[in-house]
Amino acid sequence: MSHYWTGLARIFASYRNDKRYGLLAVFVVFIAHAWRYFANAQTSQVYGDGFYSWIFVRSLAFDGDLDFTNDYAACGDPWHVGVDEGGGRPANPFYFGPAALLAPVLFIARHLVRLPADAPASWRSACGGPLVFYTGLLSIVAVTLVVYFGYRAARRFFDEGACAIAVLAVGFASQLNVNGALVWCYSHLWGAFGVSLTVFLVVRFWEAPSVGRAIAAGAACGLAFLIRPAEILFACTFAGAVADHAIRGGFRRTLPTAAKHTLAFGVALIGVASVQFWVHAKLYGFPFVIPQGKLYVQLTHAHPFLLLFAARSGLLYWTPLMWLALIGLPLLVRPKGSRFLFVGLVVATCLHHYVASAALAWTGGATAGARIQTSLVGPFVLSTAACMAPCLRWLERRDWTRSAGVLVTVAMLPWALVTWSVPTSGVPNDRAVPAPELYGTAARGTMNTIYESIGNPWTLPATIPFALRYRFAPKVFDIVATDGIFQKQYRTMEPMGTDTLSFASPPSGYFGVGYEKADQGALIRPGRRMRSLFALYWPWVTHIHLSLATDGRRPANVTLRTGSFFRRYNIGSVRVDNTTEVDLPVPKNAFDSGINELLVETDAPVTLKAIRFIDQGTHDTRIRAF
Repeated sequence: MSHYWTGLARIFASYRNDKRYGLLAVFVVFIAHAWRYFANAQTSQVYGDGFYSWIFVRSLAFDGDLDFTNDYAACGDPWHVGVDEGGGRPANPFYFGPAALLAPVLFIARHLVRLPADAPASWRSACGGPLVFYTGLLSIVAVTLVVYFGYRAARRFFDEGACAIAVLAVGFASQLNVNGALVWCYSHLWGAFGVSLTVFLVVRFWEAPSVGRAIAAGAACGLAFLIRPAEILFACTFAGAVADHAIRGGFRRTLPTAAKHTLAFGVALIGVASVQFWVHAKLYGFPFVIPQGKLYVQLTHAHPFLLLFAARSGLLYWTPLMWLALIGLPLLVRPKGSRFLFVGLVVATCLHHYVASAALAWTGGATAGARIQTSLVGPFVLSTAACMAPCLRWLERRDWTRSAGVLVTVAMLPWALVTWSVPTSGVPNDRAVPAPELYGTAARGTMNTIYESIGNPWTLPATIPFALRYRFAPKVFDIVATDGIFQKQYRTMEPMGTDTLSFASPPSGYFGVGYEKADQGALIRPGRRMRSLFALYWPWVTHIHLSLATDGRRPANVTLRTGSFFRRYNIGSVRVDNTTEVDLPVPKNAFDSGINELLVETDAPVTLKAIRFIDQGTHDTRIRAF
């Protein structure tokens, strides 16, 4: 066994500048994702958001147009979004960009693949079946290129061992484990491809600036914007590269060259990105629209902390090995020669995370894992390498070569394999999942013991402040850190699910103390304060409707307060005589999306049956940007 550790240590320490190992890691990722693609029947189907991304692909490959009338007729319109919104044709509010990559493959497959004579109509129409499967093979290439571009960029700055570890960590234990080749019909993998390509080409520009390299980087950034508009934030990386060269060469002397390169980058970016405005003009009759509606992103109601740690879709909850990537982000900006390049990358990554957490659908409902952050995996290769490089150097200076092998094998690989197994292990994708359920039988007993005492160890930066603030056990954070109740469709304002918190049968994302459970609800006695935590999806509440009842002996005066993590709000008092139904106006921001606290006190026994949340505000749901 000692020979095994010594040999492994040589791979990651003694021979850490041999290019074979980084490329070998990329090849291993390729094989793993290819195996997963061929082993799962769902790769020949399109569904969910991916169905509508596929409608773009099918229309271009079959008809060469953006009129989806026959496409919806052939494949259906399960979410009924194919209505005329001003373009004189059925609309499609999902992303056009993936079709730019997938449509040529479907076009070729359509002419080369022979279907059986008795093939169902859905196969012949490419709504599912072999044509979808063969088109999706491009996803294996995309996953490989995402980590390859990240590796090639990282290799400019870090040694081979650190980069190889980064490739394996991201390839197996990042958001790609679910949203790579397995769920390729969604836009997230293709967004990751666009971002990774952009970052790689910007690094090449930083290495040897030229107009040609600036144009290539701008075109890649434009493609990333086509795939998912938020990806344009990675233009910050190019700004950082230009700043690095301006500082090194003197601002005045390099200003004309910097302006020329910036212009080349901007023209290329706008030239490619303008395709999106042409598509909007076709579908909506106006080029500058937000297909999801103006209400979709609410920057003042963002949840960046929950998007990192929540049990519903938290990055570090579902992919704990990405702690390496987050630790590596500040380490990227330490070297002076590339400081502004990486400042741009870190700023873009943080802004992207914030914008993703500001979407009303930030949890990525019905999702196993943090799919909305998949675009970040390319930069994560760089930041993971930045984290691992000093670790390996530290071990090497002390000649702890065996420990280097132990570090890589014992500390990283088991967690990578655990994360890798999540999408095929039957983990629910429609609710918050307690941390022990994410692990195999062998580890679940140990995880249960840890979980009961301190909660999920990977999310302690969230659960410890939570426990101190609310005085509940850390694991309660996982119960309530979900999208919860009171949901609305952000275009039509139609209710989705319940808008009522019933205390007789509370939802799964609820936790409360200070009351007795009764048949009708929560029985609150004088001298005790009821404290409840629950999650709301919708960020606006103007009124609440209370259902209360006394025991009939004497009326009760009930006082209600609510709170966020930082503030508490006084809702008011209600006099309850027998059974009372009352509407109360609530202060602005007293309730918000995410975790909410409710505190109730009374001077006589009272049963709180239910609270219904009401939003009587007006919201701009138009799609035109201006």
